[in-house]
Amino acid sequence: MVTIRQALPGDADVIGAIWLEAFRVGYRGIVPDEAIARRTDEEAETYWQTRLADPERASFVVVAEVPDGGVVGFAQAGPCEPEEPGYDCELWKLYIREAYHRRGIGRMLMVAMADRLAARGMRSMLLHAFVGNRADSFYERMGGQFLRTEPYEILGADVPTHLYGWPDLSTLQETRDRGEHLA
Repeated sequence: MVTIRQALPGDADVIGAIWLEAFRVGYRGIVPDEAIARRTDEEAETYWQTRLADPERASFVVVAEVPDGGVVGFAQAGPCEPEEPGYDCELWKLYIREAYHRRGIGRMLMVAMADRLAARGMRSMLLHAFVGNRADSFYERMGGQFLRTEPYEILGADVPTHLYGWPDLSTLQETRDRGEHLA
């Protein structure tokens, strides 16, 4: 059974490890190798410790936890930066350990985040997905509307991304009952 819960400061190390694993493995051939090499363990640890120590920032991070496996995935969201007309928040990160892919955990994390954002009065969400990312079809099954392809700067590299939008978070929340086959 998977539990989705608010991230806690004690989760910083495992979230950082999942983030780095997904970044280093999942983005090979998508993000230039020299940019991937710039992301360090220390940087990841500091990033997550800082985010999770601040209750306001931590409120935008949820984790997926399994018995005997601990935290196996997480999602992070917040206000759009920069602003995008018609959208008030962005899903910044959604990562799951590879051994736990295709078990519905991505869907559960996205729905939990949509619930959390809606409770804060946010109504719509964006997501940037690197071109070549295997998750594009997942975002479309989750109701994401392809908006456009645009450049995205990450660690000094410009990488093309597909921009997906959910103009109404309630459509994402409705996927809660569609079943495990979504992610």
